[in-house]
Amino acid sequence: MLKIKDLNLTVHHQPILQKMTIDFQPGNVYGIIGPNGVGKTTLFKSILGITRYAGTITVNGQPVSDAKVGKLIEYPNFYQKLTVQQNLNLYAQYIGVQQSAITEILKKVSLNNARNMPFQSLSLGMKQRLGIARALMGNKQVLLLDEPQNGLDPLGIRAVRNLLNDPEIRRNKIILLASHNLNEISRIVDKIVFVNKGEIICCINNLPHANYDVYQKLARGTTLSDSQWQVSQILGTDYWLSTQSSLRFQAPLIGTVTSLENLFDFVITGEVAHNVNFN
Repeated sequence: MLKIKDLNLTVHHQPILQKMTIDFQPGNVYGIIGPNGVGKTTLFKSILGITRYAGTITVNGQPVSDAKVGKLIEYPNFYQKLTVQQNLNLYAQYIGVQQSAITEILKKVSLNNARNMPFQSLSLGMKQRLGIARALMGNKQVLLLDEPQNGLDPLGIRAVRNLLNDPEIRRNKIILLASHNLNEISRIVDKIVFVNKGEIICCINNLPHANYDVYQKLARGTTLSDSQWQVSQILGTDYWLSTQSSLRFQAPLIGTVTSLENLFDFVITGEVAHNVNFN
C-alpha cells in the first residue's frame, strides 16, 4: 500500500499541497485529475523524494525508495543514438537487474521487434512505451505516469491504453496516472482522484458501464428537493435513491448529457462540492 498522510508543501509562502491524506491499494490504477497547477505533478515529485515536504509517504510501511517506485514524468529521456536494447541495458546495470529481464519487459510493451532501433528513430508512441518499460524494470511496486499519452496520435494513444489495461502490467502494482484526457482516464482507471488547489477533494470508483454511484450528504439548511434540482442541473441524472438526510444517485455517462467532464466540473466548481462524498 502507498500511504500518504498529512502531506503539505509550501513554496515561497504559497501552499502547493495541503493536508493530503490517502491510501492507494495494490492492483488498482488511479486517475489523478484536476485543473492545471493544482499539484498533480508536485504530488508525484513528493512521492519520488525530489521535493521537500511535511508529512509522511510510505510504501508498505517503509520509506519510499527508487527500488519501489517506477516513473515516467513528462518526456522520456534516453540516449538518442543508442538502441532500445542498449538504453535498457544501461538502466538494468544501474538498478542491478539482470539483462535477461529486458526481453520480457520489451514483449510486455510490444517493442521487442524494435530492440535494435536507435531511440531517435522511434515514433513518439514507441518512446512513451519505452519509458513505461523502464519504469516497470525491477519489479516496482508503484508506477507514476504523468501524461503518458500526451502528444500521441490515435494509434499511440490506443497502444498506451492497451498496455495499461494489461492484467500482467497491473498485477500487484499501484499505478497513478495523471492526465487531462478525461475520456482516456475513464477507459483505463479503476478509481478517480479529484485534486484542486493542492487538496484531494474526493476519490470515486470508476464503475463498469461508465456509471458513477454517488452519495451526497445534505448540507445543513439544504432541502432534498433543492439538492436534487442542483445535482440534476449539473449532471442531468434522474435516478434517485434518497432519504431525509441524504441523496444517492447514479450518473450514467453513456446516452445521457452526463459525462466525466460534467462530473469533473461538479466536483471542482460545483457549489455543493464540499458536501459530496463519492463511494
